[in-house]
Amino acid sequence: MKEKGISRRNFIGGALVSAASLGTVGALSACSPQGSGSKETSAVHMQPGQYTNTYVGHWGIFETPVTITVNETAITAIDVPTDRTQYGDTEKIFQACRDRLFPRIIENQSFSVDTITGATISSMGVLQAVRSGLEQALEAGGSDPKAINAFDVVPEKAEEGETEEMNVDVLVVGLGSFGLVAMKRARDALLRETGEACSVWGIDKAGYIGGQSLLTHEMNAVNPPHLVEQRGGEVLVDYDDYLNTWFTDTTGADGTLKCKEEMVRWFFDNSGLANRWLETEEGWEFGSVKDKNDFSESNYAVVFNYFSTNGMDKYSNSNENRRAVKDSWHRKIVAEVEGTGGGILLETEGYEILYDKASNTVTGVKARNTVTGKEYVINAKAVIISTGGFGGNADLMNSLLDPRWAGNWKQNGATQNDGKMIKAGLDIGAGTFNIDMSPITMEIGLPKYLTHFPINFIDGKITARTGRTSTWTYNDIPLYMCVSINSFAVDKTGKRFGNEYAIANGIGTQMPPNAWEVGPYFYSVWSQGQVNQLMEEGFTAVKRTAAYCQQGGFELEVPTPEVQEALDASVESGIAWKADTIEELASAIGADPATLAASVERYNELCAKGSDDDFGKDAEYLVEVGSGPYYAIKAMPVMYGTGGGFDVDEKLRVLKDDHVTPINGFYAIGQDSFGVLCSNELNYLAYGGVCQGYGMTSGFIGGNEAGLYAAGVQA
Repeated sequence: MKEKGISRRNFIGGALVSAASLGTVGALSACSPQGSGSKETSAVHMQPGQYTNTYVGHWGIFETPVTITVNETAITAIDVPTDRTQYGDTEKIFQACRDRLFPRIIENQSFSVDTITGATISSMGVLQAVRSGLEQALEAGGSDPKAINAFDVVPEKAEEGETEEMNVDVLVVGLGSFGLVAMKRARDALLRETGEACSVWGIDKAGYIGGQSLLTHEMNAVNPPHLVEQRGGEVLVDYDDYLNTWFTDTTGADGTLKCKEEMVRWFFDNSGLANRWLETEEGWEFGSVKDKNDFSESNYAVVFNYFSTNGMDKYSNSNENRRAVKDSWHRKIVAEVEGTGGGILLETEGYEILYDKASNTVTGVKARNTVTGKEYVINAKAVIISTGGFGGNADLMNSLLDPRWAGNWKQNGATQNDGKMIKAGLDIGAGTFNIDMSPITMEIGLPKYLTHFPINFIDGKITARTGRTSTWTYNDIPLYMCVSINSFAVDKTGKRFGNEYAIANGIGTQMPPNAWEVGPYFYSVWSQGQVNQLMEEGFTAVKRTAAYCQQGGFELEVPTPEVQEALDASVESGIAWKADTIEELASAIGADPATLAASVERYNELCAKGSDDDFGKDAEYLVEVGSGPYYAIKAMPVMYGTGGGFDVDEKLRVLKDDHVTPINGFYAIGQDSFGVLCSNELNYLAYGGVCQGYGMTSGFIGGNEAGLYAAGVQA
């Protein structure tokens, strides 16, 4: 083992707070080992026993207790409660820490081991807690403080320099729900056509299966045949009406369709079949179809929730329980694939596509284990990529997105979708479709959580999002100010850019519609008079709260004198700015003083007139920006991930950059090709579950097609 030159003490502590609250691309870059060297240490002697320390999980709400057991010289055990109500991280993601990180720490006797990709925040919290426990044990045992350095070592990559060559029928890169569905379908096609054991393999950079799909809850599907049959032939949605709405919403300003028409029709024709296969053949459970869509002016019965019927306890209808059921479906697929000669490799990332230019054929992938350093050359008859786009890659976010949307976005969930396979596809001449579109955003958040006020627990009430006791806190005051309709919002230049109702709440097929248009962030500007009004009257203009970005919220429409204290704390924490004049405020946030001053002047004119002639906000929400001091709160549209990707045909074959010729043996599903259904002038199509619907359907069809191709049945 080699010692690391720079201790992670400050990196873990500081970056953990930043990463847990920011969730932005690149926030964790400082947490990787930096070089090598030696540190002064001394003899290790610990007081045997158990030492417990806590960290706050990624929701910013609940503490996770981490208990280490030590003898005089070593860590012998690491424990976290198994009851999910007793710790603060997503259950099925944290399981990867139990399965992989805990043994890794004990085996290497180090808190500087590799974190679990996809569970980085949880990993960093565990490592910090382990370090704190060791410091306590060393102090209790009378050791010199420098003895902690004995546990601050970076393990050597045990298999670095080794290369294994594998020959498989089908390789799936990315093991979220879509990739797993594709594995199963490819395996079934091969078995059906060859009658023999088949080699279908999957790899994923994360330390667990399920990916970002573990955090999602519904799929869009058009008239699943088994449900139409149950209804005596009555369809759930008028096919042509829904299709026409889709085409209307994806028609650009120039009057042309920005989606790929044949792929939208393909989705309409196949999503119901995918839904039927999942439910009737694979045993996936869906709740009753929604007959109303909260996010669209046109309501269609096309949204199917992943639903748990496990009513064993009061937490059974929480999202955590849904994740547990979904995880069981994922594991069933893996077991079936392994049972017929396939398998999976986790913490293994693909980074290069093997391509024979002469025959225009993808022949495999180069990959490496990020922990051991082992290299793989995986020769495959067909390759399916389902890596979730490139939202975790700052360089690609800047180079591939339209300049209006380039930059580091706040992200909901894991950021292992680093785009390596997107870049690898571009390197061999793959074509793209709407790859420049805005990331998929659904809510508004702050750069980081405010931690000034206590978290209060509500006995007897459970929040579906966390599957844990409901909470409330005034830490959400600055967030609620950003989504309040009577606010005044400007872009980074200081220009008002939309109707604040639409920015915060969503109208039509865009959610939220205006916030994403100005890129990764905007500012909510308030005068002292407006702040005083909030304190006296409370929040009377918050219609849709940011459920996935808050810490529980607080009571609305009652006097809230804590607003001033929350604003002052926000300024101190760096998520808000305060100035005596509008011009000084503009300078503080990096906006143009003249632009912001002109925007305020124009807005106040509209307020006095009682008519928002610029963006149409209702007069009741037009509240003048009065006298100073003034405040600006930084707000960030929160992305689920990128949507644009490769151009594909109805078989999910990736097309060359001529947008006509399929690349043999190369398929892209899920967010790696979702752009074919979208418009690069819109953020998303908010009919409910569209991304999941496309992902499941593309995995259903693409996996089957790849299996048939690998079996030699069709081109």
